[in-house]
Amino acid sequence: MGVYPETQERGTDMTVKFCKSCSRCWEKTEYQSYTGDHHIIYYQKGTLPTIGKMREICRKCSGKQKQNKSASEIKAD
Repeated sequence: MGVYPETQERGTDMTVKFCKSCSRCWEKTEYQSYTGDHHIIYYQKGTLPTIGKMREICRKCSGKQKQNKSASEIKAD
């Protein structure tokens, strides 16, 4: 997990997002993997203040919601 440096500017409010599902802050880095996806840094709960952060569900939680939704649809059939 990434460590939030104390000298970081307030511009991080624009890049760091807060996940309402898991209550963690996360951000996409400027580095890309060989598949073209951006690396994502997840911060520990309580490491960053959440005031001023955009609320957006992270990739981990959105994948869980898709899995749960498809599983419930299968049960309904």
